[in-house]
Amino acid sequence: MTRRQRTLRYGASIAVAVTGVACGALIPGSAGGTAATVLVGIGLVGVVSLIFYEVGLTEDRDRARQQRRGDGGAGSPRATGASGATGAIGATGATGARGADGERPSGEHRVAEDQPGEHQGGRLRPLDRRRGQRRRLR
Repeated sequence: MTRRQRTLRYGASIAVAVTGVACGALIPGSAGGTAATVLVGIGLVGVVSLIFYEVGLTEDRDRARQQRRGDGGAGSPRATGASGATGAIGATGATGARGADGERPSGEHRVAEDQPGEHQGGRLRPLDRRRGQRRRLR
C-alpha cells in the first residue's frame, strides 16, 4: 500500500468519525445521538481494521523476505517443534514418551496423530474416550 493510499484510507475513516461527532453536536434529540454513535463507530472500526491490515502486510513482507534469504521452510520453528527434530512434538506429544527399550510406560495410550483438534501436550487420553465425550457403561 502506497503512502497516498494509506493517507486517504485513514483520512476517510477519521473524517467519518469527526462527522459523527459533528452530527451529535449539531442535530438535536435522539436522531443526533444515534447518528453520532453510528458514524463514530464506523470511523473507529475503519481505523482499527486498517491498523490490523497494516500489521498483516508487515508480517507478509517479513515472511517473503525470510523466504528470499532462505530462512523459512523446513528449519523454521513451526515445522520442527521445540526440540528441533522434524515431526517431534515434545516428550509427551503425539509421538509419545518411550523408555530406553522403546516401549511406552504402562498406563499411557497412543493418541492418533492424524486427528485434527487433538491436544498435543499433557496427559494422553485413550482413543475410546476424550474430553467432551460421555463415559460408556460397560
